[in-house]
Amino acid sequence: MPAEDGQARPRHCNHRIADFDENHERQISSGYPFIRDGKIKGAIATLFTNDWINRMISNTSHLRAEFNSKRSGKTAKYVFDDILGSSPQMKAAKKIAIRVSNLSSSVLLYGETGTGKELFAQSIHNACSRNTRPFIAINCAAIPETLLESTLFGTEKGAYTGAVTTPGLIEECQDGTLFLDEINSMPINLQVKLLRVLQELQFRRVGGNTAKKMQCRIISACNVEPHKCIQEGTLRQDLYYRLSVIQINIPPLREHIEDLPLLVENAISNLSGLYGIYPNVTGDALQLLKAYSWPGNIRELNHIIESVMVLLMDDGEEITPSDLPEMFRQHLGSRGDAACIDLKGSLSNTEKENIIQTLKQNNWNVSKTASVLGYSRSNLQYRMKKFGIQRSQRMNY
Repeated sequence: MPAEDGQARPRHCNHRIADFDENHERQISSGYPFIRDGKIKGAIATLFTNDWINRMISNTSHLRAEFNSKRSGKTAKYVFDDILGSSPQMKAAKKIAIRVSNLSSSVLLYGETGTGKELFAQSIHNACSRNTRPFIAINCAAIPETLLESTLFGTEKGAYTGAVTTPGLIEECQDGTLFLDEINSMPINLQVKLLRVLQELQFRRVGGNTAKKMQCRIISACNVEPHKCIQEGTLRQDLYYRLSVIQINIPPLREHIEDLPLLVENAISNLSGLYGIYPNVTGDALQLLKAYSWPGNIRELNHIIESVMVLLMDDGEEITPSDLPEMFRQHLGSRGDAACIDLKGSLSNTEKENIIQTLKQNNWNVSKTASVLGYSRSNLQYRMKKFGIQRSQRMNY
């Protein structure tokens, strides 16, 4: 090593060390010398164990996957940290998904609309060794039957009028993951062809004679209970057994309602940059949100939080029961749940009376009242309009 300022190079070496029990571990070390006046005055050494290196590789794998998938236009952006929930049901589903990520077995995800099936599928892909390869999702209900076969398997020129040679999604997804959403919406005759492909691990383009090897992993999803699909004839039983080597049941929101506050906070955090506000949610509003059955699950929750934030649009405001959409509150009342109706009514009445009393104390000065209540002027005016409070009626209160 030349002992000149700025020219000394670090030394790297790969070696093995042993503990008192003679357990050997391979390590990598690097030494960086300090040079002054052409002489080595000291050095800094860094030591990296294989365990540390493997953890670093694991922690950055999803970043590499995102880069490669974006470069290819086939993106899987979600990882398991994006799946929120500390309830036993969500923990169980997530645990199974993590465990099977590096297997090649087919996975069937069952969950109602809006529960996050694609989020699970993308997370499985990004946690496996295929994460640098494409992730392609297709909704079987969104593509007409006449196009779905060619979309999956591809076409050869002359297969039908106007057909050109085009690879299908199975071919484009080689060594990656193909996510078939709403597999129960796939036509039965196409389910038969897919079953044959899964059995033989080979496929042919529409109009083609050459068999091609299938090398992608299949993750599928149902938004209806699979055995019910089989009974109703929308899912072949033999295909179900092929697709559900591992089945993961994702619970609806009403079955892990204890996770709702965390999901609400996450929705607000995700939308805060878009709308420029970060409102708090009152305990009364959370009670009403927990009382709802959530037929649209987490997707519906996100939409309701967004609609509330659009109406607030003032930084620091709170989300109260009266801020929740009218249709949401009407649905709560239509359930015939006396407790929900009483809670909704009493909370609204309490807020209305509080606003009226504060207006009286401030001689109906809206700006002063807003300041006392912690509202912005525009938000107080919005609430006054919602409760039918008008300055012209102040003598009636």
